Amino acid sequence: MVKEASIGHLVALAFTVAASTFTPIFILGIWWRGITEKDAIAGLVIGLLVSMYMIETLPLFLQFKVPGIITVPIGFLSVYSVPKINRKVPADVNEFMKRIHTKESEAA
Repeated sequence: MVKEASIGHLVALAFTVAASTFTPIFILGIWWRGITEKDAIAGLVIGLLVSMYMIETLPLFLQFKVPGIITVPIGFLSVYSVPKINRKVPADVNEFMKRIHTKESEAA
């Protein structure tokens, strides 16, 4: 696959892997109170595995030009669904969210 692909397509695939692994963790980690360290790791691993599966092992007629259309939502879904199964939220999450989402002048 690499020998036949253009550099633009390979860069798009690299961004697909990055978006599938890191974007759900960054966005949900900043704005959602229900994420924990284990949920972030699970989302990272699932996003990586799904994106690599979509890029490498699917037959050519099933592969997408940009697999991020499928893999990024799966990454978000995995980060969201693992805490629903785990049901553990840290006790200090409310204070942490208050601290990172308020201005320094309001916090002091």
